Amino acid sequence: QILQRAVANDPLDVVNHGYLADLLWKMGEKAAALDRIELAVKLGPGYSWGWDVMHDWATELQCVERCEAAARELVRLRPNECRSWQVLFRVLRGAEHFAERLAAIERAIELNSRNEEAHDWKAWLLAENQRIDEALAACRPAPWGEQPPVMLQMRAAQVCAGHGQTDRAIELYRKIVTEDPVNADAWQGLADAYDASGRKPEYLDAAEHLQKLRP
Repeated sequence: QILQRAVANDPLDVVNHGYLADLLWKMGEKAAALDRIELAVKLGPGYSWGWDVMHDWATELQCVERCEAAARELVRLRPNECRSWQVLFRVLRGAEHFAERLAAIERAIELNSRNEEAHDWKAWLLAENQRIDEALAACRPAPWGEQPPVMLQMRAAQVCAGHGQTDRAIELYRKIVTEDPVNADAWQGLADAYDASGRKPEYLDAAEHLQKLRP
């Protein structure tokens, strides 16, 4: 009742709709919860949590196409917003949607060439589909020249580490921690790469750095 009053008082507040949807789901009113979260993402297309939850709930209720249709409708209504295409990328799942997901994230990049997250997602998608050279190229997009953002440097290192290029991963992680010595995630990746390659002294050194950052 409190949440219903809150929604009535401010019907455009997507977070209140989200709280209400979550509570309805926990109460077992799953159809009503799905309706509510769909309304929330239509009111606020940037509500990432709402899209993720809507997909999970629609999957459980065996109507995932409903979530996909909502994302495609968003693209139709707002085709020139980078965010719309990112939503479509997030909502579509599974190998059968690879081509559409790749096209969506490339359109997002076309609309905002300096969107680090979109470049990162493109690299991840390509790597997941074993297109390693393309994934690594996606980590070095033209807008940043020879100095891509740390997010993309990290993605390149992760791609190398996950696909048998351990020495290259070590080189990339070393570059990151040299330039940003308090980057705990990079030290974690470096430690894992040293461990995988059997380089125990370097593994210990990286682990000690990580322990200082995450005691």
